[in-house]
Amino acid sequence: DAGEDRIVNIGTEITFDGSGSTDDFGIYNYTWILRDPTTVRLYGVRPSHTFNNLGTFQVYLYVWDVAGRQDSDIVNITVVDMTPPVADAGEDIVVSEDTPVTFDGSGSVDNIEIVNYTWTFYDGANVTLTGVKPTYFFKNPGFYVVTLNVTDEAGNWDTDTVNVTVLDTTPPVADAGKDQIVAERTEVSLDGSGSSD
Repeated sequence: DAGEDRIVNIGTEITFDGSGSTDDFGIYNYTWILRDPTTVRLYGVRPSHTFNNLGTFQVYLYVWDVAGRQDSDIVNITVVDMTPPVADAGEDIVVSEDTPVTFDGSGSVDNIEIVNYTWTFYDGANVTLTGVKPTYFFKNPGFYVVTLNVTDEAGNWDTDTVNVTVLDTTPPVADAGKDQIVAERTEVSLDGSGSSD
């Protein structure tokens, strides 16, 4: 009796359990055989093994009694990736308007591999960028919170944010209005409404 089928996370050490095996005079030898990816032999009632590859593995248990009689059973171990990645959107950024900003998600990590990097934020409209190091021009001064979502092949995901401060570096344009000729002691209205920024 090799025990119940199991689903385990990759990289987790598991202990098999052959204690349900029986014999009228007692079991003399427990041998477990599996391929992960090469052939592995384990001995004893409860040996342990760490699966470092994804997939479903058939583990064979062979038991012998003192008379040399033998029986076998199979337990299926399904190894999946249940570990989410860790997102790292990089350091906060301060930049002048109309200057290209390159984001950097290369500090993100996963136990196997990250397959998708998605950056989202609002800049007058919803903006979505993809890739480890995408570039974007911020035309409008302001403060932006940019969210990085990283996803691995198993669909596990994590998010992190980076703050972007875009500085206003464009000077205003002054317009004092048209020249005026007036008599002395006349109230003059000045008009700067043509100025812009």
